[in-house]
Amino acid sequence: MKNIISVFIFTTCTLLTSASAADQTRFSIGAGITSAGNVNGGFVLAPKFAYSVRLSDEWEIAMSTRILITGIVYKNPGFVMHNVPAIGFTWKDGYVSAGPSVDVFDTILCGENDFCNRTIGVSPGATLGAAYFTEAVNSRLGMHLDAHLSVLPEGAIYSGPIWTVTLGPELRLGMLSR
Repeated sequence: MKNIISVFIFTTCTLLTSASAADQTRFSIGAGITSAGNVNGGFVLAPKFAYSVRLSDEWEIAMSTRILITGIVYKNPGFVMHNVPAIGFTWKDGYVSAGPSVDVFDTILCGENDFCNRTIGVSPGATLGAAYFTEAVNSRLGMHLDAHLSVLPEGAIYSGPIWTVTLGPELRLGMLSR
C-alpha cells in the first residue's frame, strides 16, 4: 500500500517538474462505483493526476495516474492504481480520451461463495474519459467522467473484469488558448 502511494507521488512530482508552456496538467478527485466478482456497487474515491502534451490543435497524448480508494466503509480499505497512457481529442471546453492501462492493486476482492480476501497484483486495463470545462473560471474548472475496465488474471481470488465509473471536479493548468 505504501509503495502504491509512493509511486503516485513520484509520478506526480516528476511530471509537474517537466511541464512546459505547450503542456497541460490536470488534477481531479472523483467518486464513483465499482463492480468486481460478487461485490457490486462498491463505493470508491479516486484522486487523479494527468499530464498532457498537444500534438496539434485537436489532438493530445496524456499520461494519467489515478488511485482508487476502495472499501471505505470497511475496516480494511484497499487501493488500485491505474496508470494510463492515452490519446485524446480536445477542444476549448473539454476533451475525450482513451487508452490502455497497467493497474496495480492491493484490495479486498470476493470470489465464489462470497469468500473474500486481500488480493495484490498487476493487471491490464483500459480507460475512457471525458471532461467539460466551464467559462466561469476561464475554462480551468470543470467536471470529468471516467469509465475503467481492469481484467484480473487467473490465480487471484477473483479473476475477471472489474468495472469502475467515477465522476468529479477537475482543475486544469496550462495551455488554455488556441
